Amino acid sequence: MGDRFGPGGRYSPEQPGRQGGHGPALRPQRPRDLLFGRGAAQPGDLGSRCGDQHAKIEDPWFKFVAGGGITNLSPATSNPQPYPVAYPGNGQTSHSNIFQNTVINCPAFDYNLWKSIAQGGNRGNYYYSWDHDDYFKLDGTGPATKFGTVTSNKSGIFFFDTQDAQPPRGLYSDTYPTTNLTPDIHITSSDGWLGLVGFAYLNAATFYTTGVGSIGTTRTIIPPGEPLDGSGFVNLEYPGDLSDNYIVRNGAVSFRQFYDAATGIRYCTDAATCPQSATSGTAAATPQRDDTGLAFQTTTVLDGVMYNSGTFTASGNALYFGSFVAQQGVLNGSGNPAFYFDESLVKGNWPRKGMNMPRVIVSSWQTGL
Repeated sequence: MGDRFGPGGRYSPEQPGRQGGHGPALRPQRPRDLLFGRGAAQPGDLGSRCGDQHAKIEDPWFKFVAGGGITNLSPATSNPQPYPVAYPGNGQTSHSNIFQNTVINCPAFDYNLWKSIAQGGNRGNYYYSWDHDDYFKLDGTGPATKFGTVTSNKSGIFFFDTQDAQPPRGLYSDTYPTTNLTPDIHITSSDGWLGLVGFAYLNAATFYTTGVGSIGTTRTIIPPGEPLDGSGFVNLEYPGDLSDNYIVRNGAVSFRQFYDAATGIRYCTDAATCPQSATSGTAAATPQRDDTGLAFQTTTVLDGVMYNSGTFTASGNALYFGSFVAQQGVLNGSGNPAFYFDESLVKGNWPRKGMNMPRVIVSSWQTGL
């Protein structure tokens, strides 16, 4: 499964265009096949082929991949790609970016490695042993505190251990000792959880939020860079918000900028200069390929990566930026959590500046070579 901004979107079992995030996905290299007719012999480069559109398109990086069949298809089909590719296509109503009945590989995060990192004593690394329900103890001592309290608006590497401090076993639906996953971690709107920044390793039966509002805080979201291949790139006008209002502007400059005062980073599109300071940038004379999209701010509960050895329940309406990996899958729930992928995770520049996390972690030493 994937997400908005390319490699989780919103999840609903009856709406294939919405889904839960399930793991980091591959770096998005091209926009929607349907718009640009990939696979068909078409003249011109990638940019010129989509230059005929000059129209609003859905999130250009979005792809939905389901391991099983999608319900309510019309006409019904078991084909892995239920909607055909058409050129020039329509970026609003065609859906060649939807796939079903495919193999989904969920990445695994090594329990012992991340536990040792969390227990390494480095600043910003936190190890929590399980106590009861969703209460944990820092380094196994002191008062038992709720998950939401110890992570709210905090940054770093967090590791929440299993019930018996042994590698996770069993299914989320089993009971102890068949499984050693901890009870559900449930965040409600009344908890006032501001979310977390960094990496959190959970070993809970499931993780979920419920309610609307009152959780999360304002953070910066950075859309992926403009799609490209060996023939060229697609010049986009970014909406600067969570809408799907992406406009193809082939041949036309769309200079816009956003300055993140907290990190001192300026994000520009089609710029001749883009100073990494409070000084404004300047527009380029011709379209430039933007390595990152136009950043903006919105309320999120995550800036980073969360991994759970159990499941994720798709309830509540929280917004996640980065990636959420649920090793045992996504469960239906009453809500529309939204996932927006952070492309820096696959471009080698995560954690980003301002995340208060180390770029390099020493997990072991070998001497006597």
